[in-house]
Amino acid sequence: MTIGLFFRLSYVEYLYNLKILPFTFFQLYYQFIGRSIYNLRGIICKNQLFNFLLINKVSQKILRQMAKTQKKKQQKKEIVIANQVPIEFQKKSEKLVKFMNDCMWFPKNYEFSFDDKGEIVNLTINTHKNKEPNVQFEEVLKEIHSKFSSIYNLQLNIEELLEKQYIDQIQPLQNFEETLEILNLNLRNQGLDKKYFEKAVKYFCLNGLKQLTLYIEKNPINSGICTLYTQMRQMENLVKVHVEARQISFDKKQLSNLTKQIQQLSQLSSFHLNLSDNSLKSVEQLFEGFSKMSNLKHLGIDLKKNEINENEVEKISKHVAKYQFLDSLFINLSYNKVYINGCDYLGEALQNLKNLIKLELRLDWDNVQDLGSSILGSHIRKMSGLIDLDIRLNYNKIFRQEFIQNQLIGMDNLIRLKIQISDKQPTKHFAQYQKIMRAKEAEQLKILVFYRDLSKLLQYNSIFTLWDLYL
Repeated sequence: MTIGLFFRLSYVEYLYNLKILPFTFFQLYYQFIGRSIYNLRGIICKNQLFNFLLINKVSQKILRQMAKTQKKKQQKKEIVIANQVPIEFQKKSEKLVKFMNDCMWFPKNYEFSFDDKGEIVNLTINTHKNKEPNVQFEEVLKEIHSKFSSIYNLQLNIEELLEKQYIDQIQPLQNFEETLEILNLNLRNQGLDKKYFEKAVKYFCLNGLKQLTLYIEKNPINSGICTLYTQMRQMENLVKVHVEARQISFDKKQLSNLTKQIQQLSQLSSFHLNLSDNSLKSVEQLFEGFSKMSNLKHLGIDLKKNEINENEVEKISKHVAKYQFLDSLFINLSYNKVYINGCDYLGEALQNLKNLIKLELRLDWDNVQDLGSSILGSHIRKMSGLIDLDIRLNYNKIFRQEFIQNQLIGMDNLIRLKIQISDKQPTKHFAQYQKIMRAKEAEQLKILVFYRDLSKLLQYNSIFTLWDLYL
């Protein structure tokens, strides 16, 4: 396939040089080739085919030419926009600044950006903990929506601002439902119990959302978190969820119900859940539920500071081995009782994940010791598809760090490798290896940036679907 594609690229350039083909056709041809490359990006990453287009100087030369043309068009567009919008832009921004200042929302506590039409599209509000605003928070949301109706990215940090009985003040969030796609909401330390949290869920779980990041730590929500995921099932556009639920007085009996709700979120491609510091002993059901979410590509599970022992690690490892559909995985079992045997169970499960590209593993304060680190390394080194590896083994009575370092040095497939073992300096041999890895990472990063820019420059056109399949 690569030889055929190279031939077609060269042949088209030959026709172009002979003036047989116009440049318009030339642009279109590279358009559907770019789409094919975009579709193959996973294969390219795993099989080390990065050098294919880089070797092909013909494609680079033409792509640079097209990029210059695109840049000139963009500059002309910006000049036109600059001549049309400034007055409206200034009026809207001045009104917003005046209103926020009148409300005692000082400039350092809010940020906003505009699109080319002068409409605000990104808004970040951070509360001023030492001073209460002159108006209620719901009035702020209403005023913003009345002036700017096209916000698609909203970040609200209202930590410790509202007591639970005033949670209705976030109800105006529903006004943003038509345009809002990304919501980052910080409700830490609000004193929310199950009753008030379930009320808040109805206000911020908007049907149009594609990404939701929620911070609900240090709230006695308990089983109210199950209501959150029940509501998410109705959000058809939702693809990315990140929930920080540390210290929520989570009832261990509710874990089964929570798992059932989560595994029905079949539309998700990225999911991160933090249930650290909740005194959980048995989490097998949770890991089993994730094994049934085959649409997931990115999964993060943070269970730091619970009561998980090596026997429980053995149980959850059996389910981790079924995560063949994942591209990246984050697991944090720090401050538990993983021990040496737990490293063996977990490592054996991880080595079976043939499709995994990125792995982040946290096992701090787990009494892993030298033997556990060596066993873990012996399993991970068998992960031939892994590109990015980040392991933290701080404060584990590891005195011979070279045991795990020597296991990982032989992984030629890695582009990025990071190991933390307390405050120990890496061995001389491993330090040299890290230097080589950094150079390798920098080189591969250039290639990845090239493909990223290529995919942005060459847009997909449905006319060339047949050609796409042919390639």
